[in-house]
Amino acid sequence: MLGNLYLFVLVFLGTSGVVFGKPSVGRVVVVANQNDFESQELAHYYMAKRGIPDENLVLLKTDTKEEISWDVFIATIFNPLRKELIEAGWIEASASTERTDLHGRWTPIPLSHKIDYLVICRGVPLKIQNDSERLKLETFPPEAPEILNANRSAVDSELALMAYPSYSIVGFIPNPLFHVPKAEYSVQQRRVIKVARLDGPDSASVRSLIDQACEAEKYGLRGRAYVDLGGPYSKGDTWLETTAEIIDEMGFDLQVETSKALITSGARFDAPALYFGWWKAAPEGAVANSDFRFPPGAVAFHIHSFSAKTVRSLNQAWVGPMVMRGATAVMGNVNEPYLEFSHYPHYFMQALKDGWTLGDAAFYSLPSLSWQAVLIGDPLYVPFKVTLDEQVRNLSQEHPRLNQYVFIRKMRLLEREGKQEEALEFGQCGFISAPGFALAYALAEAYLSAGERAKMLQTVDFINHLSYIYPEDRMIAKAIAELLDREGEGKKAAEIYRKIRDSEKQNP
Repeated sequence: MLGNLYLFVLVFLGTSGVVFGKPSVGRVVVVANQNDFESQELAHYYMAKRGIPDENLVLLKTDTKEEISWDVFIATIFNPLRKELIEAGWIEASASTERTDLHGRWTPIPLSHKIDYLVICRGVPLKIQNDSERLKLETFPPEAPEILNANRSAVDSELALMAYPSYSIVGFIPNPLFHVPKAEYSVQQRRVIKVARLDGPDSASVRSLIDQACEAEKYGLRGRAYVDLGGPYSKGDTWLETTAEIIDEMGFDLQVETSKALITSGARFDAPALYFGWWKAAPEGAVANSDFRFPPGAVAFHIHSFSAKTVRSLNQAWVGPMVMRGATAVMGNVNEPYLEFSHYPHYFMQALKDGWTLGDAAFYSLPSLSWQAVLIGDPLYVPFKVTLDEQVRNLSQEHPRLNQYVFIRKMRLLEREGKQEEALEFGQCGFISAPGFALAYALAEAYLSAGERAKMLQTVDFINHLSYIYPEDRMIAKAIAELLDREGEGKKAAEIYRKIRDSEKQNP
C-alpha cells in the first residue's frame, strides 16, 4: 500500500465563513437494514442510549452481505435513502424530478442539509465492488495517476456525498472538510454529510462499543498510550511521530515502538486508551492476544490498505478484531486507499485533543471521499469531554483499576512544569486512593530520578505481600523487577519473578 504519490486534487468549493452549531442528537439520522433484525435492534439500542428521536430512523431493504455491486448500492441504498432524506426534510433539494445520471443515481439538485451525523448500523453493506463497465462511462482525467482509475469504494464514503450534486465515481472526491476548522465551514462545505458506522464481528461487540463511549464521556478516558512506528514510508512514520508528540503533551504515559515489529506479546501493553500503529496486515503480538481488552473509550487506529476489508471477522484485518477486543473508536480502509488519501492520524489526534467529537475529528483528518475510508464508532463520542482535573476529583467506580492512570497522567504534567516534589506528593496520595502496579512503577521511577532510592524500594514493597499477580499486571511487575535488578536489588527482583511464574502456573 501507501506509495508516495503526489496528491491529485480537484478544485475545492469556495468558502464563505459560515459558522455552524455543536452537534445535536436531534440532528443524527440512523440507518438500519429492514432485512436484518439485529440491524434494527442495534439502531433502537443506540438511539435509546443517546436519546435520538424515533423519527430519525431510516429503514432500508438491502442486501445483508458486506460487499455489494454498484447496481445493488444505487437501487437499494443510495436512491431510496436520498429520497427518504429529502422527503423527511433532512436534505433540501430543488423541485422533484425523476432524472437520473449515467449511473442511475436519482439527481434532484441538493441545496443543503441539516444532518450532523448519518449513522449506519451493522447489517447495512460495507463496501462496493469495482465495476469495469461503469469505468467506461466516464472519461478518466489524463493528468490523474492511473492507480486512481477505479470505482471500488466504501458505502459510507459514498453516502457522505448524498447532499452533493451528481459526481464522478471514478477515483475520489477531495473532502472539503479536510484540515478545515469547523468555524470556517462554508455553505458548500456544509454539503458533506459526516458518516459513521456501528459495526463489528457481532451485535454484542457493537453494543459494547456504544456503552463504552458513554462510560468514557462520563468518567474520562483512562489508560496509557502506544504509538507503533516502523512502517515502509517515512511520511507515515512522521505522521505517527507527530501524533506521539500531541499525546505526550496531554500527559499520557506514552510508549513508542520504533522497530519494524509490532508491540510483542511479551511487551508491556496495559490499558491502551490510545493506540496508533501501522503497516502489518493483521493484529500480531499484544493486540492479537485473545484475552486482551482495550479500556472503555479506547481510540485505536492501525493504518493499513485493507484494515477494514471486513469488519465482521475476529481475526482478519484490524477493525473487527479491535472492536471485538473493546476498542470504542476505530478507523480503517475497505480497499487500497494509498497513504496520502487515508486518514491523517496527527490531524485526527489534534482534533480529539481540542475537544472535537469523533465524527468531526475523523472528517477533519480525511482528505478523500467516494473512496475507501470508514469510521467505526459513535460519532457523538467526545473522548476528552471530561478534563483531567475533573477525573481526579471524581474517580470512577467503573473499572476502578484504571483510576491509577489518571494520577500518572497528572504526575507527568506536573513534572513537565518542573514541579517534581508536587508530582511525587500527588502520586503518593494517588497510590492510597487508586493503588496499582502502573502507578507504583511510575512512582518508583520518579523517586529514582529524585535520588530517593529508599522511597523507591518502599513503593514497590507491596508486591512482597501478594500471593498472586493478575495477568494484566504481570508485564508491569516484570518491569518493576527489571528496575530493581538494575538498581542492584537482585534478590527482590528474583522474588517478583518467582511470583509471576507461580501466578502463571495458576492461571496461564
